[in-house]
Amino acid sequence: MQWSKLKQRLEDRFADCLKGRLHIYETRQRMGHHHRLGEIWITLDKKRIYSTSDFKASQLMQTHLKSGDTYEDSFEKVAAEGLAPVSQSNEMLFDSLSMSIDDMLASEAVLIRGLAISDARCGRRRLLALKEQIITEHDFIKLVFEQRLSTPSNP
Repeated sequence: MQWSKLKQRLEDRFADCLKGRLHIYETRQRMGHHHRLGEIWITLDKKRIYSTSDFKASQLMQTHLKSGDTYEDSFEKVAAEGLAPVSQSNEMLFDSLSMSIDDMLASEAVLIRGLAISDARCGRRRLLALKEQIITEHDFIKLVFEQRLSTPSNP
């Protein structure tokens, strides 16, 4: 699926209070240094609230590997910080289209959990039930959660 169609389908799922305010972007620079110049970012009211890129993920992975972590441990630590290569992020975004809200909320990926909170299928009661869990979440998830709860017309 082309990025423009994927973006449209993802943004169509946003709750009414976030439509037109929350946007997903991607850029890829082909033939760059080691072919690692892609980035995905999300903005809320034109302010960048989430970003992941091939370069950032690779750099952090190398840092963990140099400190003695195994590849698997390094990969888990990078993912826990919300970073992933663009190709993997695209795959996760595409897979999220066929996931239930429960599966999205249970995902290990920060990006997918954040999209679950922004999804119109995630209602007010479910959001309120998640309030205790959100305290320990990534800043991106906290911001989207606060926006969803602060809007009285939340479906």
